Amino acid sequence: MKTRCIFFIFFIIQINIFAQDIKTEIGARTGVNVSNFNGYSGYFGNRAGIYAGFYIKKHLSERSSINIEPSYSQKGAIIYIYTPEKINVKVNSTLHYIDIPILFNYRAVKNLYLFAGPQFNILLAETAKAKQEGATAKIKGGSPLELAFAGGIGYKIFPRFFIEARYSRGVLSIINNSSTPSHALQGGIGYRLYKE
Repeated sequence: MKTRCIFFIFFIIQINIFAQDIKTEIGARTGVNVSNFNGYSGYFGNRAGIYAGFYIKKHLSERSSINIEPSYSQKGAIIYIYTPEKINVKVNSTLHYIDIPILFNYRAVKNLYLFAGPQFNILLAETAKAKQEGATAKIKGGSPLELAFAGGIGYKIFPRFFIEARYSRGVLSIINNSSTPSHALQGGIGYRLYKE
């Protein structure tokens, strides 16, 4: 409930900002991410995935802007489960999200910029494949809406192309009744499609 209220507040703020008559930039971004969980009973290994989406940038000044960047993101972890019977099971957990970061962007020098802000992750689907049994099962307990914070750095390599690296970390557990925030490291490229 708290997460939904926070999401609603930021959504209203974004509507007000994007309704203003200021310069707009639209583009696409894609790349890879490496994600994992923390703090759960068991051992987690990193999982690689992809992300792809677009961004809308509203310029506040020559150096600063507000970005909203909806994207599909494939996350998860490699989960190692150790049972009392000494049966070790390796589970490949895959979580499919729509990530919606709302970022403050600041150009530090000519082509280098920094960004940070809240991120809302909407869960679309979740599966887990156990290597030992070779079966696919539905994960139970994943939160349909995760609140996270993201930050990173970007560099414009050409007038329309840029590269980025960012880190995001959940502040609310994605597994019910546990302290298991997710985190992900992303790296990718973007392309500006339109600029006023």
